[in-house]
Amino acid sequence: MTLEEAPEVQRRQEEKEPGSMETVGKALEKVLMTVDGEGRLTAGVYEAAKLLNVSVDGVALCLLAAEPVELAQDLALQIHFTLLQAFCAENEIAVALLTEPARLNTLLPVGTDGAPRDCHCVLIGSLDEGDPPDPALDTVTDFCLRSIYTEQWVPTIVLPER
Repeated sequence: MTLEEAPEVQRRQEEKEPGSMETVGKALEKVLMTVDGEGRLTAGVYEAAKLLNVSVDGVALCLLAAEPVELAQDLALQIHFTLLQAFCAENEIAVALLTEPARLNTLLPVGTDGAPRDCHCVLIGSLDEGDPPDPALDTVTDFCLRSIYTEQWVPTIVLPER
């Protein structure tokens, strides 16, 4: 499958499961708000690479965010995204693309140090063994892994507008 065919596959998937993209987007927004408060969120390409190098089992979800125009013009970002996608696939970490980083930046404007976050790559940490299950995180990771395994492509998730 080529990248040009991916939107057609996504459209077919949405026809099979009406509202699934909206449901996944809402679940992702809930996950982001929850994990940010719990300290299970890592933002930034380099910070993500450092965390993945140390603790692969501690990561449940990888979000890669860039506008299509920005991604097409930034070769370094393309390379980082490709390497992160490959690493996540090899280690069975759910991965998704977000084409509206501005929306992600409104949800996660600053880090714990008060500095603006680099939201090109956001990692969501796994739950600890004694933690209660997170149905929203399960919804998002199941959607991502199902897309990768059945359709052979990394899904694009759209965050709902406020």
